[in-house]
This record gives sequence, C-alpha cells and structure tokens, in this order.
Amino acid sequence: MRKTVKVGDIVVEFCANGATPLRYKQVFHKDLLKFFDNASKEGVDDAFATETVMELSFIMAMQAKGGDLSKLTEEEYYEWLSQFEANDIPQNASDIIDVYMGNTKTDSELKKESAPQADA
Repeated sequence: MRKTVKVGDIVVEFCANGATPLRYKQVFHKDLLKFFDNASKEGVDDAFATETVMELSFIMAMQAKGGDLSKLTEEEYYEWLSQFEANDIPQNASDIIDVYMGNTKTDSELKKESAPQADA
C-alpha cells in the first residue's frame, strides 16, 4: 500500500509491502510482527510504541523511494529523522500505522460460504 502523509511541514510518501517486516528486522534487529502481536494482546509501553512507529516510518519511506534497500543502516535512519521536529512523526502515528496495516487488508470476498468441518 502506498500513501502520502504530511509529517510536520514535509510531505512523505510511505510504502508498505510484504518485505516491510524483513527490512525492519534487517535495520533495527527487532521483530515488527511480534511488536504488533504484543500490542494487540497486552499493550506496549508508549515510549517503545513511539520508537517503533518512528523506525517503521523510516523503512516505509525508504521503500517508497526505492533503490537498494539491502544496505539501509541505523545511521541513515537518524539522518532521515533529523529533518523532522520531535513530535512530527508521533502526531501522525495513526496514518503511518494505517499504511502498514493496509498492506494486510484484502478486498476479495469468499467465493462460497465456509461450512463447519464434519467430524472424521
């Protein structure tokens, strides 16, 4: 999914796809899927959630730009982050997460109703 979001005074294009969690783990050495799983089950610390959204923003912005994503580094993340004010990304967290979550939604419908399985 692609979406353009105004983050502070800067318009940023974000792109989320199946490689997003892999790129996230490659750069930040953390499991993005586990973060969302824990957030849905038991909640997460606000500071940790803010940090994760900021990191996810970087990954999705770099995916939107394209290029060789296999060489992304944390240093590039901090350089990218320096163009924003402290609260710019957290204030847009819901839009940013919607881009990532929109990648997992589907518009397709079931072709037939699912029936309960018969006991064997």
